[in-house]
Amino acid sequence: MNKKKNIKIWSGVASILLIFSAILVMSPQAVACKKIVYQENANELTPMWDFTIDPSTVDGDWSTYGYAHWMFNYTKIAHSTGAILEFKTDVGRTKVLVPQRCWDYHPTKIIFYAYSSDESGLAIWCMSANGWEQLNFTDSYSNLFYEEGIWWTLYKTYKYAENASSNQLPAFAKNGIWNDNDRLPFNNTYLISYKKPVDSHNAIWVIQDVYLDSRQIPIPSSVWKYNSHYIYLKITTGSDHINYYGKRTGGKWSLLAQSPLNELHWFAEEGMWFFS
Repeated sequence: MNKKKNIKIWSGVASILLIFSAILVMSPQAVACKKIVYQENANELTPMWDFTIDPSTVDGDWSTYGYAHWMFNYTKIAHSTGAILEFKTDVGRTKVLVPQRCWDYHPTKIIFYAYSSDESGLAIWCMSANGWEQLNFTDSYSNLFYEEGIWWTLYKTYKYAENASSNQLPAFAKNGIWNDNDRLPFNNTYLISYKKPVDSHNAIWVIQDVYLDSRQIPIPSSVWKYNSHYIYLKITTGSDHINYYGKRTGGKWSLLAQSPLNELHWFAEEGMWFFS
């Protein structure tokens, strides 16, 4: 299996990331957030070419499915500063951060495009000044679309760090290109550290790794408090998983997350969101 796998694109600097409100109460230093607002239905649907919109994909029922060949737009709600698109395919429910370039493209709405293909699977794009930017990809055996919705985030202050202060990952994994992945060697360890911005109180580690999986790892309070100025992280490649660690109070490493079972260790990029 030598061919690179297509994965969801985050297109470099993305907008704000927080999916579950539970994240907000993970520690006393929780993210300063006003609210998170969910919207089920798109404000505008436009079928593409000669296709019609399959009602099973826009009926609000996450158990029905069909094929997607349409554009859909969401009108930005008042005071929103970012968004997370949620959708369900054969792979399952997925949440993808709307890239900053797609957020900035239009002053009042976000424009998406979904397309099912028997040859290439199902893909979703968002429109930016650079054209259509791909958010996800499934293989040709997973081309069904169930439903979508959007999470509007209303934050006070945030800062994205694309480049770590120190990073031992190979060049392809720290070049800022989120749609280009390769395999990390087996049984390796990579140390990473991020300098905390002044007045930041918490952070979320953003990972784009194997298959279709993008993960958002809230930094636990014990890892945040280990050092006043830096967050210390570690990535290891075992026989089956990519493992993500943070150094916690006392100097020990805590396992924060694992990639899905995958013996090839596909990896694309990582970054950090800091919150004040």
